[in-house]
Amino acid sequence: MKVNALGEGSRKCPVDGMDLTKRRVADVVVIDICGKCGGLWFDKGELEIIERKSRDMGWQSGFFTSIMLL
Repeated sequence: MKVNALGEGSRKCPVDGMDLTKRRVADVVVIDICGKCGGLWFDKGELEIIERKSRDMGWQSGFFTSIMLL
């Protein structure tokens, strides 16, 4: 199941109000990242999709390590 970010409006960080940047993760979801506070923001179900994809791909380093490499 892929998540399509087309049609999503721009979002603000709920912590500091800065504009969020969209990043594709594991080629299956697009998450929102705050460049100021470093917050990662997921829509409902996105984290579960990424976790399932990471297990399917056999990622040894884990999901959060892969996020830091973006």
